[in-house]
Amino acid sequence: MATWTDKTGTTHHVEIDVPTARRLRDECNVDLLQCLLSANHIQRVLESLTEDPVLPMTCVAIVEDIDDVDGFAKLFNGQALQDASGALIEAIIDFFPEPQKSILRRLWNRTTEAMLQMHTTATAEVLKAIDDIDLDLVLKNLTTPGSGSSESLESSGTTATA
Repeated sequence: MATWTDKTGTTHHVEIDVPTARRLRDECNVDLLQCLLSANHIQRVLESLTEDPVLPMTCVAIVEDIDDVDGFAKLFNGQALQDASGALIEAIIDFFPEPQKSILRRLWNRTTEAMLQMHTTATAEVLKAIDDIDLDLVLKNLTTPGSGSSESLESSGTTATA
């Protein structure tokens, strides 16, 4: 059974059965039974769960049979949302019989590998851009009169803070 931990440290168990699959279809437009019939539908479900940060939380609330979704949402920070999303997808995979389960697991593993590579590349690019900033030039521009410096801020009644 898939699990995730909320921001308070509470562990939640995520398991999907047929009534829950029906509620996911009716309330979130996530039709798991349609996944049995169409590989394209499986891809659309995975894409929607990874692209919309609110959808996985809403789906987990349905799976856990939570009535107060807004109150439940307060248990999430970025890490909890990531963990809950992963647990939800694991529960979706576990919902299916073989061979669909193996196919979905392989698809999800490949998807997570690609996402990790994409995030690693993006992080490296951001870190390089930060490292390429010429701080001496930035500081010089901040202290040069008339360049949007602290003098300009002071004349407008605003003070600069470091």
